[in-house]
Amino acid sequence: MDFNTTKSIKKQSSLKKIKERSSSKAGHKLSEKISLEKVLGLTVKCNSHLVVHEPSHQCAYLAGSVVVILNSKTNEQKHIINSCRKTLSSVDFSHDGVYIATGETGHQPAVRVWNIDEAIIQENGGCGVQVVELHGHSFGIPIVAFAPHGSLLVSVGNQHDQEVNVWNWRHSKET
Repeated sequence: MDFNTTKSIKKQSSLKKIKERSSSKAGHKLSEKISLEKVLGLTVKCNSHLVVHEPSHQCAYLAGSVVVILNSKTNEQKHIINSCRKTLSSVDFSHDGVYIATGETGHQPAVRVWNIDEAIIQENGGCGVQVVELHGHSFGIPIVAFAPHGSLLVSVGNQHDQEVNVWNWRHSKET
């Protein structure tokens, strides 16, 4: 038996094992099989794509439709995965560090606020939970910013939108 034949037999047997394992879990959803462990890249083009919350030692940055929340002391990552899969274009921490706001790109984008409290993240497998979704822009949201007291949120539309919205995000309405 030559080397290539042996290599081919090994490949077939390992493929069979993989097929057997995957077929035994056929009743599970794909999301139950796959989880995001670590993000190695980023899509930062301007300062609204990266934000730091000094009291909690956390930095949040964008990577496509994911917000990566990096703890600079422990070097651990938490994530927010945008459920509609639109690319994110802006991010900001609330003053207390419990919430993150995101803005999206594209047609009919949303401003979303996410709860990133440690207890919520642990319950949800390391991911933040969406609290509110706000619509008021047409083409993209390059800037979101929480007001210092936390009940208001500002979103700025891109050059085609030419709109600035001030939201009372806790009540899901524009002020």
